[in-house]
Amino acid sequence: MPVPIPFDTCGQEIIPCFFSEADHPFLRSLLECFSHMVGEAERTLEEALVNLEDERITNPRKRLWAREHLWRTWPRAIPEAPRRIRRAVFLAAAARDTDRPTILEKCGAKLKLSASQVEQALFADVPGERRLGKYSPPSLNELCLRLNLSIVQALLAGAGRVRLRLDGQARPVVRHARLRGLMCTVEKQDGKTVIDISGPYSLFRRTLVYGRRLGDIVPLLAWCDRFWLDADCAVGRGQSPIGSAGSLRLRTGAPIMPSSQPKHFDSLLEERFAKDFCRATRDWSLVREPEPLPLGNALLFPDFVARDRHSDLECFIEIVGFWTPDYIERKLRQYRQVKVQNLILCVEELSNCSDVAMPPGVAVIPFRRRIKVAAVLTKLGELRGQGQSALSA
Repeated sequence: MPVPIPFDTCGQEIIPCFFSEADHPFLRSLLECFSHMVGEAERTLEEALVNLEDERITNPRKRLWAREHLWRTWPRAIPEAPRRIRRAVFLAAAARDTDRPTILEKCGAKLKLSASQVEQALFADVPGERRLGKYSPPSLNELCLRLNLSIVQALLAGAGRVRLRLDGQARPVVRHARLRGLMCTVEKQDGKTVIDISGPYSLFRRTLVYGRRLGDIVPLLAWCDRFWLDADCAVGRGQSPIGSAGSLRLRTGAPIMPSSQPKHFDSLLEERFAKDFCRATRDWSLVREPEPLPLGNALLFPDFVARDRHSDLECFIEIVGFWTPDYIERKLRQYRQVKVQNLILCVEELSNCSDVAMPPGVAVIPFRRRIKVAAVLTKLGELRGQGQSALSA
């Protein structure tokens, strides 16, 4: 039986029942219960949890949710290879008419284990007999944030549509959505990045995997300056007191566990280029991940923009890995559409995926493993001196 998601409703709005400091006494008792059971079998823990009736948390759904979360995340200790030990014990039992203690002792001597270790490991991989391992649990505040995050992710697993409005630091979210294969559109509205994502409830298959990938985007929202999440959610039978659907709203400041800080660079290659560039010149500043450029109803995300410190001249720099002439033409066409005047492509020499050469009239700097900053600065100097567009050259 799935554990019911803890949430309340107000009309058609779904309101998650977030954990807070008021739940700390119960969560402390729960953590102590798990900690005292380290080395014990799961069935022993189950018995202890049944007896752990703490009235300090009145919402039964929150109590069940916290118990289930710790049950899933607490590590299990498997001392030896149970299958190998079972094979040895069963073969010994079938071959000799001896009692159990003798068989365990002989198998232990053969496996260089004590009889008690053999007996403990015999079914150590079977549900109910698995032993709890040592674990340094999170603080109570962190546990609350983790529980709250899991509640939101569970609700989004039943989403049919999700809309994100992001103000600042939107690129890591967009990057994650695309890398994880989420079906989404990105556009600019009123100065904010708007991402419309198809939820798993709109699919016919692979909804579980898709739902997990969608849930992974939630902890990244905490790194945005401001965010607004709106989702149409369908909650399974037995979960929702209001029927089959409702609206979930999440805003900046929601008490959810943030992800680790998003990487400032997509790769070591980009990081090295930025460091080399800043060391090589003081005449140009280099901006990583400048503001996305509106491209019709979509957005274009440049890698870098180099800005002349002595004028208003700027040049966008794109690092291209695998490429074909059609890919380069499409990228150039996108930059022309957003009316970018200067563009330099740093192209990996060994990553041409066709037999056709690079289209003519493109400011290209080939590289292998490491981008030649001197060549980039030379091209920037030419643009400054000629005062003409690299895309129109």
